[in-house]
Amino acid sequence: MISRGIQDAYELSPVQAGMLFHAQLNPGTGVYVVQLWTRLSGALDQAAFREAWAWAAARHPALRTAFVHESVSRPLQVVHREVQVPLQVLDWTGAEEDEVQRRVDALLREDRARGFDLSAPPLLRLWLARLSGDEHLLVWSMHHLVLDGWSYTTLFREVLARYDAQIRGADFDPPAPRPYRDFIGWLRTRDQAAAEAFWRQALEGVAEPTPLGIDTGPQGGEGPAFGGHNRYLSPETTAALHQAARARRVTLATLVQGAWALVLSRYAGRGDVVFGWTGSGRPESLPGAERMCGLFVNTLPARVRVPEDAALEPWLRALQDAQLAAREHEHTPLVDVQGWTEVPRGRPLFESILAFENFPRIEGAAAGTGGLTVGAMRGAGSTGYPLTLVVHPGERMHLRAYPDRARIGAAAAERLLGHLQTALEAMAAAPADAPLREIDILTPGERTALLGPWAGQARPYPALPVHRLVEEHAASSPDRIAVTAADGTLTYGELDARANRLAHHLAARGVRPGEIVGVALDRSAARVVALLGVMKAGAAYLPLDASYPRDRLAFLLDDAGAR
Repeated sequence: MISRGIQDAYELSPVQAGMLFHAQLNPGTGVYVVQLWTRLSGALDQAAFREAWAWAAARHPALRTAFVHESVSRPLQVVHREVQVPLQVLDWTGAEEDEVQRRVDALLREDRARGFDLSAPPLLRLWLARLSGDEHLLVWSMHHLVLDGWSYTTLFREVLARYDAQIRGADFDPPAPRPYRDFIGWLRTRDQAAAEAFWRQALEGVAEPTPLGIDTGPQGGEGPAFGGHNRYLSPETTAALHQAARARRVTLATLVQGAWALVLSRYAGRGDVVFGWTGSGRPESLPGAERMCGLFVNTLPARVRVPEDAALEPWLRALQDAQLAAREHEHTPLVDVQGWTEVPRGRPLFESILAFENFPRIEGAAAGTGGLTVGAMRGAGSTGYPLTLVVHPGERMHLRAYPDRARIGAAAAERLLGHLQTALEAMAAAPADAPLREIDILTPGERTALLGPWAGQARPYPALPVHRLVEEHAASSPDRIAVTAADGTLTYGELDARANRLAHHLAARGVRPGEIVGVALDRSAARVVALLGVMKAGAAYLPLDASYPRDRLAFLLDDAGAR
């Protein structure tokens, strides 16, 4: 029986259940704690602002929801009848801009360390810091279990509209939205067998996560990143991307997904990549879903094959078709999807997440804000994955990267955003039939640094294979340095001689032209010798990572037919 202070209780969505599990597994890390902050300019009535938030909490069950997992057969979300929204007023009047930023950083760190007691609603906190007579900073902390990005935008719009009505002495009491419980009921109607068949086919052969290829090791600082890295594209570039998407008859989201698939493919050195794709999760078949507050988003795998000879426009169209097919099953629990793949239990299905946030933001001066001008909304959070990318279109497309600093350094994250921007620009400018190999991801600065005085100068590629070119250099300039590595330096003469000896050794061991030879060596001069020696023997080399499990290496050798 539900107690007097409780209005309702029901089960969790699969996404909520997964988040609750990870939050309990990683206490004190701030995982799934979302923090937002923005400037509010204009005369602000604190009492009316506080009342607007109280009204919103009474209106939306999500703001009165707690989570119970002890002494129950399965976790439940419990909706309380009443809650007090904590709003703390701070006086930062006269603080310089750098001091304000230091105080915000300190507040966010303390808030993340504090976390939330998931059994005690509301799972949000507010701070209103006064900077001057008509300037305030709003800081908003919440747990992702109760609200997603679409929800907090909807919620903040309603709060501002209620505040505006309070200021004008007008009425504002729109019809109550559908409760989140209705979404939980809708989930029970999904066809699990059809979802399993779809995901098994879509992910057939996927046995490990796609490596990011940019891991730089621990960078110091605070474990997983919360602040993130930002890059804004110009209005002209953003308009060009919209135009390119229309011309290719795909959505802007598809263009972004294709750009990330291409960058990840180049990073990983693979033509078949898997990453997480976060969808809005608001079902069109559930009337009123767009006005509901709660956690609807779900992150599921996007598998993209990136053949270098594929023409750009047909490839993007096929990618969009795959997206539409996956939407029919976007509410499948990720834990179930992973269980239907060959990825070993305990390893993630993907290491990067891409979210395309195509919902309106609240920025600038607008009617219904009580005379307030709302600044750009900043955010921080952690998903528990090594890399999270968030893209918001807007007038200036906004690219954000949230890396796990224990694995990816700040410089690598900044380069990644540059590569993603370059890929987007190249896709917008390329002809429809351009092969993917011609879509460059190097920034102009990187290209100049790599090629130096030869940047932009096209030269015919030699017709000879690389081992014959080395032989020519060995004959004409035997004493010139050919390889410099941690294990030593080799001249062209030494390199060619050692490669010849290895080629004779391989032939003596029975290697014949056309066969495949496995090469399991780290980056070194010895590896260059090995690759050239295999080619001189007339064989092809199969690069192997010696750190892979033995059964995985055995599978690769057997699959390639290497003796």
